Amino acid sequence: MMQDDFQSLREENTTLREENATLRALVAELLPLKTQVEQLSTQVKQLESRLSKDSHNSHLPPSSDRFVRQPKTKSLRQKSGKKPGAQSGHEGNTLMQVSTPDQVVTYPVETCFCCQHDLREVVAHGVERRQVVDVPPKRWVVIEHRTEEKVCPHCQAITRTQFPIGITAPMQYGPAIGAIGVYMTQQQFLPYERACETIQDLLGSAMTVGTLKAQVERCAHHVKPIEEQIKEHLRKADVLHGDETGTYVMGKRLWTHVAATAHLTHYAVHPKRGSDALQAIGILPDFAGISVHDGWNTYWKYPCQHALCNVHHQRELTFLYEQQLRLTRFWGGLERGS
Repeated sequence: MMQDDFQSLREENTTLREENATLRALVAELLPLKTQVEQLSTQVKQLESRLSKDSHNSHLPPSSDRFVRQPKTKSLRQKSGKKPGAQSGHEGNTLMQVSTPDQVVTYPVETCFCCQHDLREVVAHGVERRQVVDVPPKRWVVIEHRTEEKVCPHCQAITRTQFPIGITAPMQYGPAIGAIGVYMTQQQFLPYERACETIQDLLGSAMTVGTLKAQVERCAHHVKPIEEQIKEHLRKADVLHGDETGTYVMGKRLWTHVAATAHLTHYAVHPKRGSDALQAIGILPDFAGISVHDGWNTYWKYPCQHALCNVHHQRELTFLYEQQLRLTRFWGGLERGS
């Protein structure tokens, strides 16, 4: 009887050994899958984190939100308790009448309202004034410059006067129209073709894109000394704000870099976003104050002092709060389901 029990235990032991070997083989096969699952889980978390970020809770610009349907974001501003509109003590911008209007239109009293007596020769004893500020229908003024040449009766020499500096062509645009074109394209960011159409519609002057481009280049040449003065003042500032954003010029993706204080701002467009652009612009490399930025890696390469933008801090904290809120709702749903 004992021999039968011993034989049964040996058979059970053999079976257990075989099952153990099978389980070890399965574990050996599953270990790579476990590592792969952990990697995929990490990637999913990273992708979920990226998808949940937009301009209201990260450093991403608003332009990055356009391809993703985001819920309506809530403003981070707190209520001030003030009423809408101008506050008490604010100086108004009411239009004031001028003492020398460009045009005066008088509506004379010709007959008496009661008896129809002729009053055209009667001197008015009171006048009420109302003024209207408007733009003439056409502001295109043509100024013709003429030079003379004379023959001296004494020595027969011919003497000619010279045109003013800048008057070089038989027909050309003046500096005021050029300034309007530069303002439309460089300040209001109108495309060149639309700026030319606007100039023609408002001023009656047809300007080509090539001419407008030449006006912009001429302006850039003239303001170059002023730009250098602005850059020099920014280099010596105590606190300097720096930022960069993507932009498109003639269909190409470029970067607009800004360096600014409370009173001065410098913009520069460059093909690169990083240190190549900042070196070419030449402000931050010689700056020794406090650089306020969004934490972009390039800014940390410069030996000045650094401060992070509180607006970006607020966005990142908003993101962390929203992530925690999602997790709370997720675990709450699991508990209710159980």
